[in-house]
Amino acid sequence: MAYYTTNSEKKYASTAAGAFDAPSTLNTTYYLAEGQFNPGYGALIRSGFTADRDFYHLGSLTPGNYTLDVDGNNWDYSNSLFGNDSNIAQFGIADSFGNWIDYTTNSFSELSFSLDTTTNVYAVVVGQTYTDAEYRIFYTYDGASNSPAVWGSSASHTGSLISGQTVDASVTYSDADGNSDGVVGTYWYLDDVYQTIAETFTLTDDHIGQTLAFRFAFYDDAGNFEASNAYTAGEIVAANSPAVWESSASYTGSLISGQTVDASVTYSDADGNSDGVVGTYWYLDDVYQTIAETFTLTDDHIGQTLAFRFAFYDDAGNFEASNAYTAGTISNFNDGPTGSVTISGTAAEDQTLTLSST
Repeated sequence: MAYYTTNSEKKYASTAAGAFDAPSTLNTTYYLAEGQFNPGYGALIRSGFTADRDFYHLGSLTPGNYTLDVDGNNWDYSNSLFGNDSNIAQFGIADSFGNWIDYTTNSFSELSFSLDTTTNVYAVVVGQTYTDAEYRIFYTYDGASNSPAVWGSSASHTGSLISGQTVDASVTYSDADGNSDGVVGTYWYLDDVYQTIAETFTLTDDHIGQTLAFRFAFYDDAGNFEASNAYTAGEIVAANSPAVWESSASYTGSLISGQTVDASVTYSDADGNSDGVVGTYWYLDDVYQTIAETFTLTDDHIGQTLAFRFAFYDDAGNFEASNAYTAGTISNFNDGPTGSVTISGTAAEDQTLTLSST
C-alpha cells in the first residue's frame, strides 16, 4: 500500500464561500491539506447555519481499493486524541458535481472504497455549524504498484532573479508508467511558501530578498501523481537603476613626470550611495594600473596616455562603473641647465677669445 498526494490546485468549489478556506500546497509527506492558520492542516471556518466544507481534487482515480482518512486537530494546535475531532461532521468522496459517492460521520474511522472504473474523485470535509475545525487528509491505494518518476538531481531556470523579470524552469525526468500527454506542472514557492502553479513566474518588488524555488508534478499514464522535490533558484534582488555619469570629468595636477594627479566626476543614482565611497581606477594606454585617490606620474610613464574611471556599489548592492575619461599624454619634466662656462685668451683688440663649457 502506498500513499499518494493530490494536485490541490484543482480543488472543487461548489459554493462561492467556504470552499477555499484551506489553501493547500503540494506535499511530499502525503497529506493533502495545509491551512493558513496552522501549517500542515486544513481549516473549516464557522459559517453560521451553513456548515463549511472543503473539496480536494484527487484526480481521475484508476480502478482499485482506496482508503481515505481525515484526522482532526484541536483549534489550540494540539493533536486530538486518536485523531478525533467532533467538529468534523462528515468526510468522504464526491463526484465532480459535489454529490457524495461515499462518506462517514465518524472521524475515528477510515473510509474504504473501491472503484471499478476510472473515476474523477474529490475528497470532501464538512464541519459543524457555528464551529471551527482543523484536519489533515490522507488516502491510500492498493491497486497496481507505482513506478515512481525519477527526477534529475538539478533543474534549470531561465531569466534573472531580478525584480521585473519573468522566470521559467525545466527539469529532466523519466517514468516507467509514462506521461503520454507530456503535461508537467511547475509549482512556485517564495521562502518555502507556495505561490502558484504556472509555466512562468514574474518577480516583483514585493519578492525582493526572498528565495525562489520550484517543483514539478504530473499524473502519469497509470493515474499516479508524481511530484519532484523542490529546486532552489536563489534570492531575488532589486532591479538596478543605473548611475548617470557626467559626460566629462575633471582632474588636478599636470601631466608631467613627477606630478601627482587626482580626478573627480559628478553623478546621480536613484538607488543611492549613502556611504559616498567612489573608487578611482587609473589606466596607462588602456592598461589598468591601480585603484587609488591619486596617481603619481614617473619617467616610466612618459609618452603614455593617462585615463581614469569611477565605480561604486550603490545602496541596492549594484556595482556601478563609469566609462573611461582620458586626461592626456604624459610629458617629461623640463630640467634647468647645469654646468659652467670658461673664456680663455686675452681680452684685447685683435685677440681671439675661446669659450668652453663643462
